[in-house]
Amino acid sequence: MKKILCLLLCMLTLVTLSASAEFWGGLSISSGRNYFSSALKESLQLNPIYKDTFMVNTIGPYFDAVFFPSSKVRAGIVGSAGADFTISRNSVGYFSRHFDNSLDFSLGLAYYQLLSNDTWGFFIDSRYFSKIYNYATNNEKNNKLEQFEYTRCDESGVNTSIGFLAKLRNRYFKMGFKFALPLTSGFFDGWRLDIFAGGGVCF
Repeated sequence: MKKILCLLLCMLTLVTLSASAEFWGGLSISSGRNYFSSALKESLQLNPIYKDTFMVNTIGPYFDAVFFPSSKVRAGIVGSAGADFTISRNSVGYFSRHFDNSLDFSLGLAYYQLLSNDTWGFFIDSRYFSKIYNYATNNEKNNKLEQFEYTRCDESGVNTSIGFLAKLRNRYFKMGFKFALPLTSGFFDGWRLDIFAGGGVCF
């Protein structure tokens, strides 16, 4: 009897938690400046376009998702996937005909705090990220006979985001800053700073 009672209490607790759980998902646009680490520079030495590049400016879309076990205290798991497309190299504008990019995947913990009757507030999160760079070896105009390949390299690290949050019924908007450091090189050897804005829906 005691075992059955304990089982029922556990099930009731799980139901209560799941009933107040929330899932937030949406899209955002991010733009930032990425300084290359020593390891990344070395990996690009055989790329004739990027071998002397020490930083790029990028812009691109991201999909973000956050799961909160309880809507009363919005602390949970956050993840994202996105692509950053090169628009500048070494502070000089650059038009990439082959859509040079870096793919970014991250997973971590987030805390959202809403004030004023759940209408606005702030957020902060910290994540582990993995990034894959895809840079073409030339930038000639597209034609059927063109021969080119991508230099592909990767790095991983940690990033932290902080910013403003607004919520209206089951929709939300957020904007903020993200700072990232790779762990493949020495401390502060290569870093990235982004500004982003986006929104989505809450379930």
